[in-house]
Order: sequence, then structure tokens, then C-alpha cells
Amino acid sequence: MSSSEPADTPSAPTEPEETQTYYNFQKLTPKRVKYIMQRADAHGRVDMLYKLYDDMETTDIRYGGIVNQLKSTIAGMPLRVKPAEGRSEADRKKAEEYADYARAVIDGLDTHALTQEFVEPYIRGASVFTIEWELEDLPYNRTMYFPTNIQPVDGRHLVENVDAGDDHFGELEMFVQGLGQSQPISTLPEDSTLFLQNGKNKEGYARAGRARNIIPWWIGVRFVSTWWVQYIESYGKPTRVGTYPRGSSKKRRNQLKQFLQQVGQDGYGLFPKGMEVELKEAAEKGNMTTYQDYVNKAHTEYSINLLGQAGTTGENEDGGYAKTAILNGIREDILKHSANLSSKGYERTVEKGLKLNYGDQYESHLAPEINPILLSSQNARQRAQAAEILSNKMGVPVPERHLYEKILGIEKPQEGEKVAASGQMVEFTGDLDDLPEPTQQQDEGSSPQREDREAEGTGSTSVAENSDQNSTQNDSE
Repeated sequence: MSSSEPADTPSAPTEPEETQTYYNFQKLTPKRVKYIMQRADAHGRVDMLYKLYDDMETTDIRYGGIVNQLKSTIAGMPLRVKPAEGRSEADRKKAEEYADYARAVIDGLDTHALTQEFVEPYIRGASVFTIEWELEDLPYNRTMYFPTNIQPVDGRHLVENVDAGDDHFGELEMFVQGLGQSQPISTLPEDSTLFLQNGKNKEGYARAGRARNIIPWWIGVRFVSTWWVQYIESYGKPTRVGTYPRGSSKKRRNQLKQFLQQVGQDGYGLFPKGMEVELKEAAEKGNMTTYQDYVNKAHTEYSINLLGQAGTTGENEDGGYAKTAILNGIREDILKHSANLSSKGYERTVEKGLKLNYGDQYESHLAPEINPILLSSQNARQRAQAAEILSNKMGVPVPERHLYEKILGIEKPQEGEKVAASGQMVEFTGDLDDLPEPTQQQDEGSSPQREDREAEGTGSTSVAENSDQNSTQNDSE
């Protein structure tokens, strides 16, 4: 660093107002859900929508499992810090210094939990985080600010500005403690506020997340399941019918009623003579596949909308989505998109830290890239084979940068760094020509014995030179 102290002091994180987005979950009907969606679209009440998303995840086991599958897959990817490529030696040194800071930031955070939070905008559309910074002492009498606590702001504190005459029209706002009203995210302290969104946006946050498409299916499953239970109660088990003599007192009628309600638990009852209880089974049972088919269809739609395919719901190999690259039941393009959101979260956090520590001397074009590494050995092998065909068989030159980033998916080793090459641990000098020669491997299907036999048959007595060789040999035998 050019100085021993950070250039700026971070702002305190903005505290959200303790607002309450209320609706009675037990009385949540399709009509009420429609009202919530309309309020979010027309009046910017995304707080109600985000609250609904939370309830969906906690009350529907299938939906919550699919969301967890996506988040856990992204969180399981190792993070790679790639320094920017400077044109001059001074730029390269500065870029490596920025990358070192980024690595220290990542090492100090719970990246597994944080990555899952950074994927949330893909599901709901947008997320806001508060960042707390801590001053740490470093070697050579230097101090720098590092993020120590990154917390998501609950969605119930967020609304969208729908005032067309306002300068912040279309922006997401947060109810700030002490103000009693919402404030645009862009006006909050930049160093202590992190904003992530799915897509370019400005306007339309109510429709930006993938969960929006699942709401009708989710509320449908909620009610179909209830109707299914009611149907089974009517047609799937005997109906308890009690009879009592005319003129029976209210006390005796209540006694019979209580027995009918508890007969499935207690299984017996005592009555005065003259009262009877019958168990009547329906003569014909209806077909329950209508309810089951709807629930199965809804669960398939959950997977398609969030994961891009229906693999988690039993889609066979011949299905329409099976031909797309899949990893852990998730389409690869969905994984890359979600991983890109987490990349933005880490990169913007590191950028805020660099601005705090370097101030006006910070050079944004030298900021490092932070990318989750998509581990797919099959795809990596296919890309490597494609590069080999281009380079060796077609003579098309493959740039070194493309080779590391796109083909191998690893970062280029730094000069002086120990690397594994051709089964040896050597020091990388920066020149690929200085690395040990790769060991030669036999082509598949060939063997030394086969090559020897072929060699023996290529002399003056080979079939190629003497077409009668085999027939002569057979005649002599």
C-alpha cells in the first residue's frame, strides 16, 4: 500500500425500520394471493411478496428442498480470485495486491453461508445487505478495513418506488429506522450497503424472481391437498352415523357427538339404551388421481422454473430437458447464472473495501474477478478435447488466456509458484516451454504386442507384398 492507514472511514450500517407485513397465513386463499400479487405489481408492495416467498419455502417441503438444492450446489463451488491483467509492471503489481486483499476477505468470511444468500436474488428478484467493517493490523505497520459481518435485510422492509414523478421512480427502497418512511437504496451509505438484483431491472422487482412463477402452483397445491384430504375422508373411510330417540336431551346428544368425534382415537363409548352408532361405507369410491396428478404437475413446475429441468421429479433420460448439460440435477446455464450473482456479491464487497483502504488512489480497472468454479469433469474433458482438435489437428491457435479460463477452468500460475506438471513438482518460470515434457500415452485400443505383430508383418513376407502368403502357408499345412 502507498500509506500505512486506510484512506477513509466506513459508515455505520443503516438499520431497517421494524415494520410488519401482516396477513393471516392460515386464511391465505387464492383470492388473497391474487391481491398480494396485484399490490406488488401496481403499488410496489414487494414486501408482501417477499414475505410470501419466505412462507413458501418454510411450508412446502418440496419447494424448500429445491431451493436448498440450488443454493447448496452454488455454495459448494470453490471461489477463484483472478487478478486483473495490467499493461505495465506497476499495474500488474497493483492488481496482484488487490487480489491478495480479495483472498484475505474471502478467507475471513463464512463463504458457504454467504454464497447461499447471494443466490437469493435469482429466486426473489433482489436483495439488500448491510456490511460491517473492522480495522485489522497487518505486517509492516499497515492497517486495512475488512468486512466482518454481511447480513441480508429482511424483505418485509423493502418496497418499490412507483411514483412516476419521483427521481427515484422504479428503484427499490428500504424503511429506515427513525425516518418513518422508505429511502431509496441508492441514497444509503455505499460502503455499508450491498444491493444485488436478478437482471438489469429498475422497475418490475415484483416479477424479477423465479419464485413469482411458482406462486400459482404453490397456492394450488396448498388447497388441492386440503381438498384431497376432505375427499379421502368422504370416500376413503367409513362415515360414522349416530342416531338417538326423539326427545333426547341436549346433554345426551352432545355425549353422542363427542363420541363420534373421538371414536377414531378412543374407539369406544357408553350410551343410554335407545342410542345407536353405525359405520356406513360409501357404495362406490371416486377416483383420486385428479388431485395426485395436479400435485405432481406442480412439483414438476417447481423444478423447471428454479432448476431449469424436471430431473428431481423423475424426468426420464428421453425427456425434453435431458439433452441439456445437467449437474446435480440443475441445468448448467442456470448454475452459471446463479454463480454470476454470487460473483457480483463478492466482487462488489471487495471493491467497497478497496475504496475504503485506497481512497482516490484506487484503480477500479485493476480490481480482481471472483468466480465460483463450476466443477464438471465431463465438460472439462470435452472442452480439452475440442482445444486439442483445434490446435493439433486443425492448426488453429488457442490463446493461452482462453486455455486457462475457458478450457481448464483454473487460474494461470504466478511466476515462482510451485506447480504440478507431468507428474513433477516444479517452479513455474512464466514460460510454458520450461515445463517438463508430458509423458507419452498409448492410444486407446493399441498395445505393444499388437504393434510388434504389425511390425513383423510389414517386411518382404507380409501379405501386403505377397498376397499369396496365407494361401501358401495353408497349403503347406
